Amino acid sequence: MEELDHAEKLLNHTSPYVIPILKVERLDDSLGIIDMPNAQEIGNDEKEAIRQYGKYAEEYIVYEEDEALNEIPEGPLREFVQGLRTAYEKAGIYGDEIDWSPFNIMRYKGKYVLVDV
Repeated sequence: MEELDHAEKLLNHTSPYVIPILKVERLDDSLGIIDMPNAQEIGNDEKEAIRQYGKYAEEYIVYEEDEALNEIPEGPLREFVQGLRTAYEKAGIYGDEIDWSPFNIMRYKGKYVLVDV
């Protein structure tokens, strides 16, 4: 149910760090269909980096500890973490509701995106 709520909030939001939500269809209170484009799986090295820096990403996104971002090397992962926090704030979704996992991050149009909303 929470994912459907998030998908509805992200519908029509444009962020390069969240997979675009094209349509949300609720079948009942806790069941629905979320339509989104296909994304590409990331490599094992990228998944390992996400695991390695996941603690700092969570501190930055969930607990808004800005200094934690400095522990993530400059580059695509750091940009993703910053962009993800901004996108969720704009959509009105709390950081502690983000399901941070290497398996929920893929590539879409050349950037990391969160696919588990």
